[in-house]
Amino acid sequence: MRVSAAKLRACLVELVADRLALAQRAAEEAKAAATDAESTAETKWDTFGLENSYLAHGQAARVEQMKEDLQYVKSLILVSGDEVRSGALVELELDTGVVSWFLLAERLGGLQCQFDGKDITLVTTQSPIGKQLIGKRLDDEIRLMRKGVEHHAAIIEIAHFID
Repeated sequence: MRVSAAKLRACLVELVADRLALAQRAAEEAKAAATDAESTAETKWDTFGLENSYLAHGQAARVEQMKEDLQYVKSLILVSGDEVRSGALVELELDTGVVSWFLLAERLGGLQCQFDGKDITLVTTQSPIGKQLIGKRLDDEIRLMRKGVEHHAAIIEIAHFID
């Protein structure tokens, strides 16, 4: 299967950028709540302002992390080849017949994007699935746990990127 690297990257960039915009709004709202006059403690037990301050700090840190994530997907190198490695797009078929697509990446594990009619899930190279996939080839098998049940999954496709 041939896949446009530029289009897949653009899909990921749009998804992460949308999430970043939501995080930025949440951080702005948390900061506004933390600095609001009503957040001032009225008694020594009133921790509303302190809690808002912690929330604002956490949201700001989340925004910075997401900015790094956005830069990562913008520069993500998508790789073709016969062996699975970071940047590879892999199709797995479970012993139940369920087919899933996974993109190996260094970060953003769990992120899912809709691309070309497929649900693609990013898995990190450090995740259990990622560790098993690294170095595998077409028709190799790995073991997956789904809902507490072990399944075998065969690599039925390693996408080849164009452009």
